[in-house]
Amino acid sequence: MHIHRVFVSLAIPLVLGACAPSTTQSATPASTPTGGGQFYETSDFALTLPPGWRIFDPAKDRQALQSAINSLPPEQRPVAERALQQADFRLFALESESAGLSTLNLSAQRLGQGVSLNDLCRLLPQTYQQNRLEVLETQCNVNLSGSRALRFTVETQAGATRVRIYQYVLLRQGDEMWVLTLGTSSTLWESRRAVFEAIAATFRLR
Repeated sequence: MHIHRVFVSLAIPLVLGACAPSTTQSATPASTPTGGGQFYETSDFALTLPPGWRIFDPAKDRQALQSAINSLPPEQRPVAERALQQADFRLFALESESAGLSTLNLSAQRLGQGVSLNDLCRLLPQTYQQNRLEVLETQCNVNLSGSRALRFTVETQAGATRVRIYQYVLLRQGDEMWVLTLGTSSTLWESRRAVFEAIAATFRLR
């Protein structure tokens, strides 16, 4: 299992989002407004984002993501470059506000047969700690649209900003790990936490 590599990569879009300028432009999102939100779907997954979030499809908007990476401090760019090349990112979204920035990213990774959510709930906190992310809470039985998921609350330092993250982990077909990551600065966490939970509650795998 390449869990170590995956979770090093998953930290990068959040750091990238925290550093990206608020003027970043995205391509027209493949989403449909519904009930005051943006419904986004592919053949693999669906979720709804609140109004005001800008959606990037990594397969189509790679140039915009590369521009954001180029805006990072020089010491962070090589790690972000490797992450963009290695991780199978399916979605990236930004919510810009005058007080700060919130981000979402979604990735998928084949793990091989024989890996259970119980195994991941035991192993992933160790991987977070090895990558200098502080684990604040672990929940091993969260319901997302009828599917069992894990949820980890972690913190990390992104430059001068302390960032707090929700990571939801699901398995599809027994060997494909999907990870939904939502985060913002620790100072904004309490004002954004309910929004993140509402977004996660709309997520479903197909």
